[in-house]
Amino acid sequence: MSLARRGATVGIAGALVVSAIVMGGATVVFQTAVREFGLRLQKKPIYAEGGRMLSSLPAEFPTWEKVGSDHIEEAEVQETLGTSNYLTRLYVRKTPNEKEQRPALQFHAAYYTGMIDTVPHVPERCFVGGGMQQSRDARTMPLPLDRDRWIPDFPPTTGLLRARASNNQLVRLPREPEGLALRVSEFNGPGDRPLYAGYFFVANGGWKASAESVRLLAFNLEDEYAYYMKVQFTSSDYDSAEEFVAGAAELLDEMFGDLMQCVPDWSQIDRQTPDEG
Repeated sequence: MSLARRGATVGIAGALVVSAIVMGGATVVFQTAVREFGLRLQKKPIYAEGGRMLSSLPAEFPTWEKVGSDHIEEAEVQETLGTSNYLTRLYVRKTPNEKEQRPALQFHAAYYTGMIDTVPHVPERCFVGGGMQQSRDARTMPLPLDRDRWIPDFPPTTGLLRARASNNQLVRLPREPEGLALRVSEFNGPGDRPLYAGYFFVANGGWKASAESVRLLAFNLEDEYAYYMKVQFTSSDYDSAEEFVAGAAELLDEMFGDLMQCVPDWSQIDRQTPDEG
């Protein structure tokens, strides 16, 4: 072997040794950081109190009522969805709105927990993948919720708010619910009517309006548990995105407390985690 080739071989071997040392050192540093800062790389599943499922949501609210049967997915579609804790239901407004209409809203929610490896299913991906044509890019629109329905938490030091559920229980809402927004997409619907779809996520006691940000929230390295719930509304009964968002807010106003009974009370988890750590 020539001196040049021998030198090159020694150089490569040396580089591999140095790389191995660096990688080994990095692993030690990483493991030390995990211990020192209490980082949790494995997430445990967590469920609503009493194992409450989304299918338990009331069929009727003061202004809205269920029409038809809940939609049950085929086995292969449910496998793609990635959870069996979901609800797809059509609600119709009982009384006409100011336009003398009784609009319908398809409500869909799905709950995920533990080591969540499912990419959130959102309309701008799934509807388009199913052959629908998106006529306008997705945009984030504030939900005009009725804040008079909420009351301060007790003890007030939590900084949270509560809403009353149908069973008269006061249920904690996600952090900063006054900022809740829908990620709204517009599609070519039946006839010349636009089809609107909007969603947000509740995750680890907070909320997000995009699929990208919710995974970061649910996988906070300091949290021992992980969950998120997608909440989605769809309708072709509205003339504009603004009217659609207002209709979704009307339904959410009345079901918010019941919906939050289908996820864990994260404020209780926050209190327990330091003692468990």
